[in-house]
Amino acid sequence: MIHPQQIESFVRIVPLFADFDDQEIGEVAKALTDKSYAGGDRLLEQGADGALCIVVQGEFKACLRQEELDLDVEVDHFYPGESFGATALIAGRRPYSYVEATSEGLLLQLDKPRFDRLLEESRWFSAKLCRSLARRLVTTVDRLGAVPFAKLDENAELASFSGLLPARVCKACRCLVIGQDGDRVRVGLVDPSDAYARSFVASALRPWDVEWAAINQEQFEHFSEKLHRSLSPTRDAEVAGVTLRYVSPSGETSVMSRVGASGVLTRLLLAAIDRGASDLHLEPGREQAGARIRVDGRMDPIADEVPAVEMRAMISQVKVMCDLDIARGYEPKDGGFTLMIQESGREKRLDVRVSTLPCHGGEKAVLRLVLPQSHLGRLENLIMAPSLATLATQIVQSPSGLVLVTGPTGCGKTTTLYAALQAIWRENPTINIVTIEDPIEYNLPFATQVQINPDTGLTFSKLLRSVLRQDPDVVLVGEIRDEESADLAIGAAITGHLVLSSLHTHSTIEAISRLRQLGVKDYLLSDAIRGVISQKLVPRLLPGAGVAVGPEDPTVERLKRVGVLPEDFYGELRRPAEGAPAGDDIFAAEQGRVGVYEVLATTDRIRRQIEEQATLGEIESGLLPGERVSFEAYSRFLLEKHIVAPERIERLFSRVDLDAAQQEAIISA
Repeated sequence: MIHPQQIESFVRIVPLFADFDDQEIGEVAKALTDKSYAGGDRLLEQGADGALCIVVQGEFKACLRQEELDLDVEVDHFYPGESFGATALIAGRRPYSYVEATSEGLLLQLDKPRFDRLLEESRWFSAKLCRSLARRLVTTVDRLGAVPFAKLDENAELASFSGLLPARVCKACRCLVIGQDGDRVRVGLVDPSDAYARSFVASALRPWDVEWAAINQEQFEHFSEKLHRSLSPTRDAEVAGVTLRYVSPSGETSVMSRVGASGVLTRLLLAAIDRGASDLHLEPGREQAGARIRVDGRMDPIADEVPAVEMRAMISQVKVMCDLDIARGYEPKDGGFTLMIQESGREKRLDVRVSTLPCHGGEKAVLRLVLPQSHLGRLENLIMAPSLATLATQIVQSPSGLVLVTGPTGCGKTTTLYAALQAIWRENPTINIVTIEDPIEYNLPFATQVQINPDTGLTFSKLLRSVLRQDPDVVLVGEIRDEESADLAIGAAITGHLVLSSLHTHSTIEAISRLRQLGVKDYLLSDAIRGVISQKLVPRLLPGAGVAVGPEDPTVERLKRVGVLPEDFYGELRRPAEGAPAGDDIFAAEQGRVGVYEVLATTDRIRRQIEEQATLGEIESGLLPGERVSFEAYSRFLLEKHIVAPERIERLFSRVDLDAAQQEAIISA
């Protein structure tokens, strides 16, 4: 028991009661009771009566429970002198699922009946408590930044920004681009509190930084119709005011021609940029060649028929822009150049990575289009489930050890790794970050980036040894490819560095097997590994787009069989409508891609299993809730939030299953 005078003295130092006078402090102290908690004890769970709590001794953490993912994540921490629970008592709703004591602790508590009685009987209590809570709210709003209101009829340049977002995205998210300044874009939303719309727009506008504003519904409808009435799906290269120029690796710069083969290349590049393509494929042929672009993972034709002679001239032009030898067409070549797009007084830079390959019919060239901004996105924007984003952030912010991002080629591992580095940097900008990459994909102003170049002796092993003498806190290794890179990465991780890298595996658990195959000893692996993030990409539905899918749908039944949906699922999913007209509108309900994530937090228990040489099956079967969020669980979250179509998820889990009759038919044949 705490003496009443001690309670009163302690209440005086709590910021929540800073405005209370001595008599009022005494009244509050009389209503408080003390209660002890052991480490691991829970309080304020969902369904239980609330209470205003003041921490006297020990530490307590607030956790958020996400049922779809079967995951508990810490969202706040409370230390002696801090309070919690008052807002929930007033609002009737908690911002967390429960509070847990992380050690032996002591609380002063004002239970709900006494709290309500003070509110009813003491006008000073309710007024001063609300004032304190309002002050806390204002501080939070100031920290986060309030969303201003924008009047569209006062924006004379509105039309010049209309091409930055597709019309269907603007309609689905009820938004318009209302300004641009360098690398920053300003977007007006009818409902700025719509987290999914904001996430979708931020993804569609990547890699620009996005500022938000609120706009009026009526003004949005008026200007949206006016701006998008005459927009076509792609823009011709002859649009007045659009200038393309390239900068070669040697520094030579030239404006791209509008005539001949160079003019065709110019038009193809502009069309690829307008469609948001990640790659432009220039494909040869004996008489007729063609060009295709990759948009959101799918290949679309962009020029079905190009004379073969023009295609050869275009590929030669591309090699000249990369400073490559045009005479050695029988050898694969890698290079790149910088493309500058100038329009309406604004200039955008695009890095183009080029790969040429001799093949039947001539040479094929693939041009990867990369916007070289450093602000590639945040983990909380990439990972849609807030609790899972919090868990992933906690893993990548480990003080030391190995964190892996795995998945197939082209699934966005580099984007996730760069987002992880930004999360680390935002948390602690006083650290030294060094990356070893092949190639360097984006410029990170807060990191020292090193390019592997075996031709000059800059091999991975030599660079990593040199980097470790540069006093790094965090090292990003682009990819663990062989036994040497695995040994060096593990060695760096167990000597006090945080090492981030990637692997090509299909799941988080398989990363343990792959490192074992690369010769990493179990006792070193258990000491080093902190967590694994695995990912795949699927097309994303526009907010509110598509048609309803009921629980009786065959695809829903198949998702139940593979464990994505529960057997008793009776909700509603969404998919793109069938029978859309030919052309771009086939994919009108989908725009961009979203990651499907699996996250494994390697706890002490899992690390002991690794050290004891447990098999993958033993590790997986013994996983506890919160240690892993599976692909199945995250897929269910995306489906129930109507972020992806069920057919897209089904493909991730598709497998060949033969019934007894099929097996017998194969054997007898």
